[in-house]
Amino acid sequence: MYVESKGNPNAVNPNDGSRGLMQLQPDTARGYCPELDWESAHGNILCGARVASDYRRKARGNQNLALVYWNAGPYSKILARPSFDPDRFAFTVKVNRILAQLS
Repeated sequence: MYVESKGNPNAVNPNDGSRGLMQLQPDTARGYCPELDWESAHGNILCGARVASDYRRKARGNQNLALVYWNAGPYSKILARPSFDPDRFAFTVKVNRILAQLS
């Protein structure tokens, strides 16, 4: 959440329209959480947790790959690159740096 929005519940990414604390894309949020007000802080966190849980399942528990899914999308073309390493993906490095500071 910190890497995505710096804790700003009103954050909007002008490039892709992602919104809220978890920076959910509208189509993703509507698909995963049609019953939630995903634009509210509470709903955004709940929906983000649901999406993150699904991405972790798709990544078979690989936290760094799940982070890539979160940031680039689970069907991103970068995943097909033979030299792609989820452990060195910039977003993954940022999140892991913050997790290490919090530990």
